[in-house]
Amino acid sequence: MVQEPGWRNRAAADHQIVHDHIARYGEHSAQRLFTRSFVATVQRLSPQSQTMTGTIAEWEQWTGMVFPETGDYVIPGGLSLLRVDQSADQGTYTEPNIWMQHV
Repeated sequence: MVQEPGWRNRAAADHQIVHDHIARYGEHSAQRLFTRSFVATVQRLSPQSQTMTGTIAEWEQWTGMVFPETGDYVIPGGLSLLRVDQSADQGTYTEPNIWMQHV
């Protein structure tokens, strides 16, 4: 894999780069890549660091989007997908995290 110049600046400004790397290559690859690049050690991988729930109407208000059916949706600024369940009138967003110690 060839790294593009300035990718760290983009990664700091756009978390989507990190999310896409994990989705494409897996958590172990992300751990190796970001540990080397940021001169840090991974302390813990947390696939479910934070969970937020709300009614579909609340999620529509918060995101400015419409969720017409049950399924997974990409939301602005999200690190993961919003899962919408129409029958339960609920949206659930669970965000991952990588805890690192910088040296």
